[in-house]
Amino acid sequence: MINTYLFISFIAGIFIGWHRIITLTALIILSGVLFLGLVLSSRYYKVKIFSVVLIIFFISLGALWVMPYSLHKPSLFLSKENRFLIKVTSLPEDKYLKHTFYAHITSINDCPASINTKVNYFCTREVKYRDSYLLEGKLTRHKLRNSYFYTLWVDKNSPIRHIPANYIDSFIKYFTYKTVSYFKNNLSYEAYQFLSSVFMGRRELLDKRIKSIFRNAGAAHLIAISGLHVGLISAVFFFVLKILRIKFRMRIVISIVVMILYALCVGARPSIVRSSLMFSFIGFGFLLNRKVSIFDTLSISGIICLLWNPLWAFDVGFQLSFAAVFAIAAGAIVFPYAFTHKHKTVAYIKGIFFSTLFVTIAITPLISFYFGKLYLIGIVSNLILIPVFTFIMTTTFTFMCFYYFHFLASILAQVLSFSVFVFIKTASILGAVKFLSFNIGMNLLGVSIYYTILGVVITLIYYRKNRKLQAPAAH
Repeated sequence: MINTYLFISFIAGIFIGWHRIITLTALIILSGVLFLGLVLSSRYYKVKIFSVVLIIFFISLGALWVMPYSLHKPSLFLSKENRFLIKVTSLPEDKYLKHTFYAHITSINDCPASINTKVNYFCTREVKYRDSYLLEGKLTRHKLRNSYFYTLWVDKNSPIRHIPANYIDSFIKYFTYKTVSYFKNNLSYEAYQFLSSVFMGRRELLDKRIKSIFRNAGAAHLIAISGLHVGLISAVFFFVLKILRIKFRMRIVISIVVMILYALCVGARPSIVRSSLMFSFIGFGFLLNRKVSIFDTLSISGIICLLWNPLWAFDVGFQLSFAAVFAIAAGAIVFPYAFTHKHKTVAYIKGIFFSTLFVTIAITPLISFYFGKLYLIGIVSNLILIPVFTFIMTTTFTFMCFYYFHFLASILAQVLSFSVFVFIKTASILGAVKFLSFNIGMNLLGVSIYYTILGVVITLIYYRKNRKLQAPAAH
């Protein structure tokens, strides 16, 4: 459990460092003193002292880690000409007199940055997916509820230097274009858009109408690649390797490699990186015959994500992803009967229902804080949509495997096109139930109070349950 405290401490440190509550010099000195305290306490076996010092050390480490970014906040570069280094992260779309695409800003005037932005590009020069560009432009932002959205405006006279993609990005570009083209040439237009989004992470190809349908149905997580998608794809791939009679340990190694490549191909978003890391840790646990704690894998994955990019702590997707997995793991420990039954079908339905319920309880304040909405319909809609979605993802993977078998691929293409049509139609019907969605916006204080009460309630239930279990043993 100590890893969970370290993860939370690291996040707390990032928030402290971002708001520069303590100066850089004082932070470096504090980190040095705490590190010395760690060495001394571990040497003399002072376990409690070591744990406390370790937690404080991770707070200072988080603050120190984010400090280079906090010294160059995006607000310092708004609405004026600056030099940006960007990587194109979406398939560019040609519009009247301009190109529109999404990109990740990695530096501004040679200062480190990490900003996802929409780019309005008025130059005639073509831009390519996954390539990088050094250019001049103006950055603007607007606030929606409690989230900021950025737009980079690049004038037609802006000097631009093209930086070609490296070998990894070139592979990602090739695989993405090949897969999206395969979907477009073989599936219905609606299925092509949908699967390009849910299988390849190309949400820019998905129609706004479909996005709205799933948002109203409380199932927006199904059209944004997340841990659910990684879990389904890894399970199907593992099963295919089993059919091919590949040994268990080799199946694990191959699956880990494939999941890492898949995470890179779909954009390496926080939720994807988290789920891929957790899958890798669990896989290595099997290889080493070690028992793996879900909380440890979640926490260590979180720390690695934040070491890679500390600004992910402010990302809505990062917060929702970790809150959801933590809720399911905690629910499975506090209420283990929620996921078990002698009949597998009943156990599966119970698992979906209680997982959705626990996730809804956990992420409700975040959804309310960032989007000003509550979607209680999600508890019902996920019971219906997730089994169909599982079938669609499994069929999609099979469809990809039969790329060179045209007859079988054409049959699966028809099945997929029809399944996607039924899936979207069902989500549309569920989303039309208006009385299970509410316009409610929480502030930061309300979110803090909610999670404090929730944490106390879960702790009391857990310890009360343990006492009841220990009481008969004592007699």
